[in-house]
This record gives sequence, structure tokens and C-alpha cells, in this order.
Amino acid sequence: MSNQVHRVVKILSRLSAGHVLTVEDILDYLKHEDSSIKPVSPRQIERDLRTIMAAGVAIDVERRDRKVYYSQRKGAGITAMSMATSNESFLLYMLKASLPMLRESSLQDVVDELRTELEYFAPGEVVLSDALLASISLGHYAGGVDQDILSGVIASVAQKKWIKVMYGDQTVSQLLFPFKVIPYLGRLYVAIWHNKHKNYGVYAIDKIRMLFDAPSPTPPVPQFDLEQFMSTRFGLWEDAKKESVKIEIAMTNPRLAEFFMSSYWHPTQEIRKQPDGTLLITMQAGVSPELVSWVLHWAPDLKVVSPQRLLDQVQDRAKQLLG
Repeated sequence: MSNQVHRVVKILSRLSAGHVLTVEDILDYLKHEDSSIKPVSPRQIERDLRTIMAAGVAIDVERRDRKVYYSQRKGAGITAMSMATSNESFLLYMLKASLPMLRESSLQDVVDELRTELEYFAPGEVVLSDALLASISLGHYAGGVDQDILSGVIASVAQKKWIKVMYGDQTVSQLLFPFKVIPYLGRLYVAIWHNKHKNYGVYAIDKIRMLFDAPSPTPPVPQFDLEQFMSTRFGLWEDAKKESVKIEIAMTNPRLAEFFMSSYWHPTQEIRKQPDGTLLITMQAGVSPELVSWVLHWAPDLKVVSPQRLLDQVQDRAKQLLG
């Protein structure tokens, strides 16, 4: 692993653990944490931090007592998870997934170089962006994950190969094709194609008890279709009936129009502004618990137009909240 990539991963790991650090703290940490990292100047650490921030990681910078302190914003950034994981290959894939296509930036060359190096050490696309999930729910999973299982999942996704797993309490192994690792509320999931049922699924990685390569011959490699995957979902979980329906939501507060129009809620969303400044939001999705929670979260500014099943579930949940 290149010295810069190694440093960036170590810095991200330290910040994501909740530490508030100066450049001197980081230098001291790197010196004592890993002797294989070559010594660098404080200026190089500052450049590393700017590269991390340019990659879209939310880093807070605070000046006090003539010193500059860096910390990762709570609940933000690619590695801010309460789950205990020290898997460096996963951090590399998370960092790679966060690198935006920067334009007119003095850091463009540095980011391009880092992206090239990450491709060498973390080949392929493993992590599904959590942009369409980040705003839906609150709370974080506090459990852990077996590092060997996580490494096996990452390798299988990157190498595009079928696997067999023992999952949860099931006593029979399942033949799966893993598409993407999904970090969601501090827990790690993998989006899969289930060979027996011929449909998409989502498995919690910490519930995979055993994982091994599928014996040959294996079925043809399936393709991942994000819109199809999300057609029965809003957020991570499926409609209980596994149905895909046309969702129509009215956003009735003109002051929120700009925010809703610039936000990404679902890959099939269409948002139309009405003459009075309100919005009509349509999408092809599932009536999932997260969709119900999303509507209630923005109530009374969001109102269900259709389907009736969604309106009924929102009303039932509201009544339960009122006791």
C-alpha cells in the first residue's frame, strides 16, 4: 500500500473513532501505531486532511489556544459508524466510494492520483453509495462483525463471484451473488441476488455465520439494476408485499421547495413544481416502513396523494403515536 493511502486510512480510522486531533497528535499517532509508515512533515499531514475533506468527508476544523483541531462530524462521513471494524480493505473501498468528480479544484491532481492508487489496492466497485438512504432514519447499530466474513464478502463483490453462506438460524446453505456492500445506520449489509428465489435481497453481514466459494459450475453472473433493486423499496427494506407501486406525495410548504428539489430520495423520483410553489413528488417504489416514517417525519408538510395503502399506514402509525 502506498504511504499516502496508508496514512489516509489511518487518519480516517482515528477520526471516525471520535478523536479530536491536532496535526501533531496525528503525527504522534502514526509514529507509534505503524512503524511501516514513513515519517512526513506537518505540512504533508495538512495536505492529507485537505484531500480527505475534498473527498466529501465532513471534517470540522476548530481553532483554539493557537492550535487547530480536527474532528469528524458526528453522524457524517464515510467511516462514521459505531460498529467495531478494523478492516482496512473496507476503509479503502469506503474512501474510494466517497471520492467525487471534483472540478476547478486545486486538489484535482491529488485526488486523481489517490483514486488511481485506490483502484490498485481496492479494485472494482464494492460499496453502494448511501446517499439515497442517509436521510431516512436515525439510530446506529452498535454490534460488531466478523472480520474474516467481512473480508470474504468484500473479495466476492470485488471479484464478481458466487458464494454460499449459512445465514442467521438457517441450517441450509444458500447460493448468492453479492452485488454491493451497503453501510446503513452503522450496520453493514450486502445486496444480493438469491439464486433459488430469483430475486434481490439484503443480508446483514454480521448475521452471516459461514461463507465459502460456490462450487463450479455456477450460474451466469447477474447484473445489478439499481432501479429494479429499489422498485420495491424506499430506503433499505422492502414493501411487505414485495410490490412496486406509483407513489405520489404532495409537499405543501413552498419554503421547503428548494431543499426537496435538490435532494435525492429515490432513483425513480420525479419532482414537479406547482404554480403555487408547492411540489408533487412521484416515484415507483415499495410501501416500506421507511417510507411511512419519512412521510411522518416531514408532516404536515408532506401529504400522501396515492396509493391509499400508504395513506392508511401513515394514518395508522399517527394514531399509534397519539396513543
